[in-house]
Order: sequence, then C-alpha cells, then structure tokens
Amino acid sequence: MAMTKVYHQSLAADVHLGDFDEALLRRHSLTIDNMMRPSTNKPVPNTIVLTGLAPGPFRVVLWAIKQDKGDALKIIVHDLPLLKVVLVSNAVEYLQIAPAQAQIDGHICWYIANHPLTVDEVIAVHQEFEARQATSKVWRVLVHQVAWDICHMKYSEADKDTLDRVTRQSHRSL
Repeated sequence: MAMTKVYHQSLAADVHLGDFDEALLRRHSLTIDNMMRPSTNKPVPNTIVLTGLAPGPFRVVLWAIKQDKGDALKIIVHDLPLLKVVLVSNAVEYLQIAPAQAQIDGHICWYIANHPLTVDEVIAVHQEFEARQATSKVWRVLVHQVAWDICHMKYSEADKDTLDRVTRQSHRSL
C-alpha cells in the first residue's frame, strides 16, 4: 500500500493533513488523481499540496476517504455547524469527490428550511452556491426561505439592508 502525504499550503504555514493510502485518494478524488499522474520527466509524486480553501474542510473529506471500507464513500456532516458543512461542500467540489455526496447538499437544504439563519449563515451559503444558482437546490431553498423569513419579519431592518447590499454586490460582479 503506497502512502501519500497531503499538505495544505496557505500564506501562514504549510499544514500536514495526514498520510493516506494512494489508491483510496485516487479512487475518490479526481483532482488528486490528476495531481498524481506522472509527467514525462517526473515520477508519481508521493506528496500532494492543496491550496485555496481552509485546511479544516479538507481534513473532514480526507478523513472520510481514509475511513473507507470498500463500500460507497459517505461523508458524514450532520453533526457539524452549517458554516462548516458549506465549507465541506466546497472541499468536495474542489477535490471532485466520487461518488457524488448529495447528502451534504441535502443536509444544507434541511438546515436552511428548519432553522432560523443568521445573516452570516445566509451570506456564506449565498456566496458558496450563487455561481450554481441555475442547478443548485440549495440555492433555491435558500432564496425561498430567506424570502419567507423577510415576509414574516424574521430579520431586522439592519439585517435586511446587509443582505440586500451583499446580494447586490455579488450580482454586479457576475
């Protein structure tokens, strides 16, 4: 069993995320599989460096891969706070995890529909799923729930102004 070291690189420091079975990483992550393909003048790397996201969500996904027992990979997120689940969803997309992890988006939809969201939670979900609004059920549930909450006066005027400002800024950048 060949082992691969996985690091997270940020401006502050490199963080060792762990040592993982190369075959499991390659089977479950298209991104890592592509990183590990040998080029014409260099061998297969035994170290992978991930960038772009915080190390925490990568740890959740990589731990689930490490625990794989041969049946279908399932990343468990029901005990995590919403903001972390959104980041894990981002890590799953970044790593191109297979099989698809529909239960993560399902959990986010359930949480949005069943819990009052803070402005920070709305903004985090909005920023993560806005680019996929044409295809994302999470996006549709978020828009519906926030509209319902606004109509039923669940947000203060200051909160509504903040949400309006954030959504207008993101639409200008599209």
